Amino acid sequence: QSPRIREQVVPETGYTSTGDFATWTFTGLAAGTYRISTTWYEHPNRATDAPFSINGGAAIDINQELDPSDGSFTSIVDSGSGLVFADIDGAYVHAGGDLVITLTDDADEFIIADAIRVQRLSPLQAAAGESATAAVANLNQGDVTEVFQTAVAIWTATGLTSEQSELLAAVTFDVRDLADGHLGAASTSAIFLDINGAGYGWFVDSTPLVNEEFQFVDGSLSAIPGGPADGQIDLLTVVLHELGHVIGLGDLPSASAAGNLMSENISTSLRRLPAGTGSSTSSSLPAAQPPISSSSDNSTAAGLNGLLETPLVGHHTPAELYADRQDDDVLEPGTQPANTRLSDDEADGIDTVFSFLTQENNQNNQSPFDQI
Repeated sequence: QSPRIREQVVPETGYTSTGDFATWTFTGLAAGTYRISTTWYEHPNRATDAPFSINGGAAIDINQELDPSDGSFTSIVDSGSGLVFADIDGAYVHAGGDLVITLTDDADEFIIADAIRVQRLSPLQAAAGESATAAVANLNQGDVTEVFQTAVAIWTATGLTSEQSELLAAVTFDVRDLADGHLGAASTSAIFLDINGAGYGWFVDSTPLVNEEFQFVDGSLSAIPGGPADGQIDLLTVVLHELGHVIGLGDLPSASAAGNLMSENISTSLRRLPAGTGSSTSSSLPAAQPPISSSSDNSTAAGLNGLLETPLVGHHTPAELYADRQDDDVLEPGTQPANTRLSDDEADGIDTVFSFLTQENNQNNQSPFDQI
């Protein structure tokens, strides 16, 4: 079973204050991505632009007239103190060494210097580190929206607890330049995605419920050579991984969890899914929820059966289908092999979630090939 993710709150090692500024110092921190948050007691006479800065960077204004739990902030309840902290920066990339947060009185009203919370986030890393190849296209917020919504739906269909579902409903995402080699990071209320996929580029799937760009190789979904996902980082996989953290799953050591969705790193050209969604890999759900078994048998959760159905694909594998597409020789209606439900043996060699058939498609006797 996967370990539950644990807060890694960094102890403060120094605090100074004068009439003009206050500083909080955290010494000797390792390089990485950190969530930096603050708390205060709200009041109508507080500044609406209390200026915090991190290691001398640009000021980040915080409205201290509002409670830290106000919806305009991304907030977290500290498990040790029970206090609500609002983020100054939810994914600050720190080069290592001292981390110094400063608050000055250059504000429109009274400011309050209270506690600072620093939490190191556990990032998903590219297995080969940062790419040194030519520049690739940057990811934007719009690219993520559909993939993000699909990932939430996939996790929800696995049968989560009400608490886990509420966490997924509230989580937000942000695209930014993470530390070298880092693909994504997650806090309890937000996930962060690297702008260029650690230099490899992102495969943004326009049909994320369809895996036609992948084929099974040694039991894992691998990009078809020469296809659009080949050589890139699969955005769906990374979003699913980070949402796994949101619902309580921890990273697994890559040495013992190769191919698992919650492995601490991933290579290019791979797609990983939660258990029961058509991949032979599996990841354990949190302790409150029993694991879902592999889709190679008949015990897949009913919710997943409704979301990702076994397609009627005759005897074409995804690789063969993609070859048809590459040759501009898409199979037309009437040229498909007979639509037959796959046997258990055939399903072992075919991506069982490679097409999402709607009820209307079935009623019209359409096959997956008609939808291309």
